[in-house]
Amino acid sequence: EFKDRYQLESLLRELDDQEKALEKYDAVVKSLQERSQHILPLRYRREMPPQPVPVEALCEYEGEQGQINRGAHYTLQKNSGDVWEVADSTGDKISAPGVCFMIPPPDVEAIALADQIASHYVNVKEKTANCKNILQQRYEGLKADSIGDAASVRGRQLLAGLEKVNSDLDKQEKAITANLRPPLEQSRAVQDSTERP
Repeated sequence: EFKDRYQLESLLRELDDQEKALEKYDAVVKSLQERSQHILPLRYRREMPPQPVPVEALCEYEGEQGQINRGAHYTLQKNSGDVWEVADSTGDKISAPGVCFMIPPPDVEAIALADQIASHYVNVKEKTANCKNILQQRYEGLKADSIGDAASVRGRQLLAGLEKVNSDLDKQEKAITANLRPPLEQSRAVQDSTERP
């Protein structure tokens, strides 16, 4: 039982240290979630997005189908290879090199990943706190048991001491009664004392 208490104390100290270490990552996880809002969805430069996505022109470009103006917003229709097909606000389609465009943030996958990391972080913190509570309850129970056991042990020691005193008193009483003799007969006192052992 003492060993159990010692191990629980050690585990509780370790969990305290882990909780302190986890607190240091609180700001890191929040920062990660904030920065995930600003990540460009680069994946859609290589793959066709499931639905049209907005793009922003990084430079001026004039092609056969029309002109691209720097800073203007378009909708990506098709990104096959180096040439992208975009539509302007009126719906007119223009083909231009893909390097002329930026797909602005946010990247939904990056946000989902940051949220997943934050969720795992919260779960780890909760599990650590739950483990600590369970171990703390067990430790308090063992502590209370040991206090009760100490009182019980002390009570048994006192009881054993009383039983020994009682036994010693019985032995003394028997020794005294064994040495006791009935009074000598007054009429024949000398003869009575010589006859006794």
